[in-house]
Formats: sequence, C-alpha cells, structure tokens
Amino acid sequence: MALIKISTDGIEFEVKDDIARDDQRLREALTPFYPEMANAEITRSEQDGKLIVTMAKRAGTKGFSRADVLTVLRNATETVNPAVLMQDRLRRMEERGELDVRKLMRLQPEIRRAMNDGQKQIEEVKASLKLLGEGRSVAARSIPAGF
Repeated sequence: MALIKISTDGIEFEVKDDIARDDQRLREALTPFYPEMANAEITRSEQDGKLIVTMAKRAGTKGFSRADVLTVLRNATETVNPAVLMQDRLRRMEERGELDVRKLMRLQPEIRRAMNDGQKQIEEVKASLKLLGEGRSVAARSIPAGF
C-alpha cells in the first residue's frame, strides 16, 4: 500500500499501489472527499521500499468560490422586473382613467427602457440559473446540523 500525504492539510492515509501510481485514478479516488485535489500537484518518492505520494493544492481558476457565491446570493437585493412594474403602473393608471393615447405616447421612452431593462434582467437570471445548474456537486467535509 502506498502512503498518500496531502501536504497542505497534513493528512496521511494509504491507498493501493495501482491507484497511487496513476494520476488520473488517484484524482478520481480523492476528489469526492478532497475536491481541491482535482488539480493538485502530485510528486512520488520511495522510502524504505514504500511508495510515498505527496499532493499539494494548486491555485484554482479565477472566479468565485462556493462561499463567495452563497454570500452574493444572501446579500442580493430583492427586485421586481422593471417591465412588470411598468405594466402594473400602466394598469393602475388605466383603472383610474388617467391613461389616454397622449399619455401613452409621452411614456413611450420610459416603457421601452422598462422593457429593455426587464429583458436584460431575464437574460441575467437565465445565465445565472444555467451556471448554477452546471455546477458540479462537491462532497461536504462535515454533516450539516439536523441530518
């Protein structure tokens, strides 16, 4: 059995030699438990006839970490689509008898802006949902309270 050392955490454990000798198999075996090992630097040495594999985290790609994403989502302000707000405003004006053709013509730039901003918001939400849906699942390091 080969000794695996995760240098950044000081963790050591043993795995079968055939897994330890193959980078891809080793990564596949460890990433469910140590996601940061997916792109780790791997070095091998022998000590007293035993294979020693040292793995060190490498800097990941630029961007948000999972914690950053959760923070952004928690801190996001709740908004209503501008087109929906404009539609509600126009409906209320119509109910009060305040809406006629001249008024609609004067409101055209504001209506177009609300429609454009609303469409932009829809596209941003779709893109965000797509990214969240494409994210890979990662095994937790601890059990959440209540489970």
